[in-house]
Amino acid sequence: KKAGERQLLSFAEWVKQQALSNPEDLDAVRLKVEERLSEIQAADGAGDEITDGQEGLPELEARINRYIDDPDSITGLELKWPILDRLLDGCQLGNVTILYAPSSRYKSFVAANMGWRLARQGIPGLWYTTEMPKIQVQERVVGLEAALNFKWLRKDGTIGQHRNEINSAMKRVANYPILYSKRGELDMQTLRAEVMRQARYNHIKYVIIDLVDQIASSQYGD
Repeated sequence: KKAGERQLLSFAEWVKQQALSNPEDLDAVRLKVEERLSEIQAADGAGDEITDGQEGLPELEARINRYIDDPDSITGLELKWPILDRLLDGCQLGNVTILYAPSSRYKSFVAANMGWRLARQGIPGLWYTTEMPKIQVQERVVGLEAALNFKWLRKDGTIGQHRNEINSAMKRVANYPILYSKRGELDMQTLRAEVMRQARYNHIKYVIIDLVDQIASSQYGD
């Protein structure tokens, strides 16, 4: 514990020096701070990476017993989307699920639909929308909430007939536990640090990254 405290004090002093150095690029400095904090957090949890078979056994037993008692139950976060829930057994905590399809095949729409279904249940999440501005993503979520296709309604000139439904949907969506990040390119260390921070302070249970291609890692060089 003392070693951790000394490490944090050293980190705080380093951050102070960065701020007092009159940096020209504040975003670059913030990125360095996030990366260094991520390294500290990763080192702090390094001892948890190696475990024996006894650790976590009660959790495993409970999981198997759930299979036996209720074979149709979903073990992960339920989307309330029966086809996907059965296929994935819900969104499994700690797992990475990748949606792959050629361009313009509604990958982003499906991902938003999954996140919207979790948000409606009050499950908090963090959305990285690297390719689209936040307002465009929110428009999609409002369309899902209102069960309306804005593109078709605009084309038909009938969107005005649904003003009240859309306004009501916007108010509901604004209160959903969705955090949006508008960062365009993601470094793996920065991403890890931000996710750990949001999990600690905002209790997020899932992360959506659209596109995963925007993540870079200096460790692997691609």
